[in-house]
Amino acid sequence: FAKDITRVKAGEIKIRESEQKYKFLFEHNPNSMWLYDKTNLNFLDVNETALQKYGYTRSEFMQMRLPDICLPDDLIKLEKALKNLDLGY
Repeated sequence: FAKDITRVKAGEIKIRESEQKYKFLFEHNPNSMWLYDKTNLNFLDVNETALQKYGYTRSEFMQMRLPDICLPDDLIKLEKALKNLDLGY
C-alpha cells in the first residue's frame, strides 16, 4: 500500500517557511515586541529591540511578567482588553 505524501510535505514546507518569515519579522522589528501568556502575563518571548530598550537579558525577561515593564495606566487598559478578548481557548 503506497500513499502519495507530496501534498503533505509541500504543506509542511510552507508552514516552516511561514514560521521562519514571522520569526525573522519578530526578531528584526525596530519596535519592541514580546509574546506573553494572557492568563498570567508571563513573557514567552521577546525581540532584540526590547532587550536593548529595557536593558534586560533574554533570561531576565523570561523571569518577568508584563506588569514589571508596563505603566500602571497601560496595564489597566490591557487587562480590560484581555477581559473582552475571546480567543476561543
